Amino acid sequence: MQDYSLNDQEANQFIINYEIKDNKIEINYANGDIKEINYSVDNEKRILEEMENQVQNCQQFKSKQEKTLGKYRKKNAKAWFYVELFLFSILGGALGLTLVYSILFMGSTLISIPEILKIIISATSALAAILVPYPLGKAVASKLKINDIEATLEDIEKNELFLENKKKINKNIKKGNCLDNVAQETKEIIIDKENPSLNINDLDKMQLADIENILLNIKRNKLLNLKQENDLVEDNLFTPEELTKDEEYTRTKSLN
Repeated sequence: MQDYSLNDQEANQFIINYEIKDNKIEINYANGDIKEINYSVDNEKRILEEMENQVQNCQQFKSKQEKTLGKYRKKNAKAWFYVELFLFSILGGALGLTLVYSILFMGSTLISIPEILKIIISATSALAAILVPYPLGKAVASKLKINDIEATLEDIEKNELFLENKKKINKNIKKGNCLDNVAQETKEIIIDKENPSLNINDLDKMQLADIENILLNIKRNKLLNLKQENDLVEDNLFTPEELTKDEEYTRTKSLN
């Protein structure tokens, strides 16, 4: 998972992920430290519980990131406004000067239109080189920050969605076509296990869309099984339309 710590002290204890190597567990922390402990089922279980607690306790961090995201979006919009303003002003001024000259000095031998155009283009380029880089740099920098924050918030959403549906996913993951439309890397993570399942550490190599697709496949399988067994009630719990409707099915409905 990404770093959800609020300060350096929290970062010292915040677990990003872990790897099992040579009967050892290598734990990677947000501050860059790596801690190695002996492998045991209990040790791995404690690490996973701590990682799950980090997701469940990240609401303050999440709220702070959402506020910061709003600020950077405003900065980005403002920066692009000035970039466009300067460019349109410079280009508009150049076209205006060309038009005025062509009207006032039409037929004059003082200076030809091609020559005045060269002068205006040179001046325009010089003005653009002076005025545009600063707001453009601000726009690019704020966009990069926006991308980072959005990636972190999506990581939180992915982990929260998994925790809300962990039992359901691991109960159904070996059934039917639960891995349809899931990234190949995700399939390999699950298939390579002796007992196919997912935990919070596995999600480090997965995308939000993978979890959403697994849950959608579980829902589809549920509907198909109900149809096959003729157990649908008259006021259907699920309809074919629900399967294609873009809704927050994973947060509002639970499949047993």
